[in-house]
Amino acid sequence: MKVLVTGANGQLGQALKATKPAHIELLGMTREQLDLANPTQVFAVITAVKPRVIINTAAFTRVDDAEQNPQLAMAINADGPAALAEAANAVGAHIIHLSTDYVFDGDALTPYAPEVPLNPKTEYGKSKAVGEALLAKKAKSYQIVRTAWLFSEYGHNFVKTILRLAEKQQALRIVADQVGCPTYAGHLAEYLWWQALNPAVMPKLQHFCGDHAVSWAEFAAQIVLAAIKQGRLKRAPDIIPISSSEYASKTPRPRYSVLQNNALPICRDWRVGIEQTIAALQQQ
Repeated sequence: MKVLVTGANGQLGQALKATKPAHIELLGMTREQLDLANPTQVFAVITAVKPRVIINTAAFTRVDDAEQNPQLAMAINADGPAALAEAANAVGAHIIHLSTDYVFDGDALTPYAPEVPLNPKTEYGKSKAVGEALLAKKAKSYQIVRTAWLFSEYGHNFVKTILRLAEKQQALRIVADQVGCPTYAGHLAEYLWWQALNPAVMPKLQHFCGDHAVSWAEFAAQIVLAAIKQGRLKRAPDIIPISSSEYASKTPRPRYSVLQNNALPICRDWRVGIEQTIAALQQQ
């Protein structure tokens, strides 16, 4: 089966490549090869290669930059999925589209179910919400999978940042009043491959994230603990919890990003994911 993956150089794109089933023909497309902001190119590429499934991991994810470039964020995160939908319809392809916790307002006190009305507060979240709506309107065959707090041995992410800072600093000041569910990209990739092979089993709108919620400070503490255990760090820096107001950020982050999982119970223990990430980094 031929599967086209957009955003092939991103965290999830690389995780999908690493976990690809043997019988899958993977076509990994970078932004240079398939630019979601270029609908003509999108249609030309998709209709030329004729994939059975498209997994759309490509997105404008830089939250602060999206505030300064809302038109570009909308072109990639909203118009892009719409262009993918039209091209997919032309070749009879199924789309699995990745979305985010940022489509919600972050004001809840209980986990966000998939059907909760969207209320994004950032330009990034708004562009992703519009992308979801356009995809659902235009695509004949699709599923939307929202996730959050993605990390892995690939690219830039919180785990790698904490490891880098912990090697240099005696103490780390980490936000403790923002809560979410860390998600290991390898676990999500395994689920997406299962989804690609079983598109009729699950609902059109899904949440997949780590198995329990923590603050960024608690997440950092688990990263340090795992790094000490595996010999990545020789000493543990102090984790000093701070409030969001003490952390300089151009764009407010959601205080509560916990998603209610409705995906199948494939291993989602993000602590295992941390261990796998550090082990992989040790081999690099």
